[in-house]
Amino acid sequence: MEHQLTAARDLGDSAAEAKASSDLGAVYQKMGDFDAAIGRHERDLAISSERSQQEDDAARLADVARALCNLGSVNEAAGRLDEAAKFYERHLGIANQVDDPGAKTQAYENLGRMQHRRGNLSGAISYLEAGLVIAEQTAKREDEARLKHRLGMAMWQRAAGDEKTLAAAQAHLERAASLFESIRREAAKGAPDYKLRLFDLQTECYQVLQRLLVLLGRHGEALVVAERARTRAFVDLLQERSSAAARRKLDDSIPTTVAEVVSLVNRQKASVLYYSIAVGYLHVWLVVPTKGIVKFHQVRVSDESEAGNSVLQFYRIILAYCNEC
Repeated sequence: MEHQLTAARDLGDSAAEAKASSDLGAVYQKMGDFDAAIGRHERDLAISSERSQQEDDAARLADVARALCNLGSVNEAAGRLDEAAKFYERHLGIANQVDDPGAKTQAYENLGRMQHRRGNLSGAISYLEAGLVIAEQTAKREDEARLKHRLGMAMWQRAAGDEKTLAAAQAHLERAASLFESIRREAAKGAPDYKLRLFDLQTECYQVLQRLLVLLGRHGEALVVAERARTRAFVDLLQERSSAAARRKLDDSIPTTVAEVVSLVNRQKASVLYYSIAVGYLHVWLVVPTKGIVKFHQVRVSDESEAGNSVLQFYRIILAYCNEC
């Protein structure tokens, strides 16, 4: 890329030089050399700004927006959140000026994520909701999924027990998880890193959904979410090797309601102890044939050994319950 940059300079091609500087900045950022990355993106910004002043068209302003967004990204990665926020605000200003829906969605998402990281939940929600409106209008499913994921997280953290806010967070996280799953399955087989990133985001949705439903006292629905989270990796693997008809059958086999989970236990004719760790809490359910969920237990855990001790404690509760039956 250094050769491309040198060639662009020798030819006096300012647009190519700006693009080469941008690409080189992205490489330095991946290498963790943030100062070098900032230097390249600042050069991109200087060239693109000069070109936009000479001829104020959308393409040249888009280059300015690119540089501002990249400078925000590098500063965010380096932990310079105040600087990052300034560049993201300027990026939003240019995106609004050229009226580019994609750029506006990205700018709102960046600003929402930034405010979320800084603990400004109200500001984060405001930016994320603005971005979500555009993403839904333009039918950009991945943008919608990321925005709903972050919005659900922010609302969950801000809820402080308010059931209305928790319900709104639940709706966003459920939709995000569904979108991430469908996008992952449609992605090319040769894109493992991309699919893994989506898988991680979907996992976070399921984790928070479990905790959120427990807080709402809906322990059965939390169990359904835990079961879906547990089975999806195995189901994905089977689906890659199956026909369309077999894939539909696999989808139908995943429980989506408490009744379906209980039905599975009934067919086994044996009690099932189910446990899941989500966002620092151990959730444990005892499901008994024909009776459904008869016991639920939750405890905050800090490590695996503490989780193991909590499971043993719940075993004792179960034994006491069984002796009473």
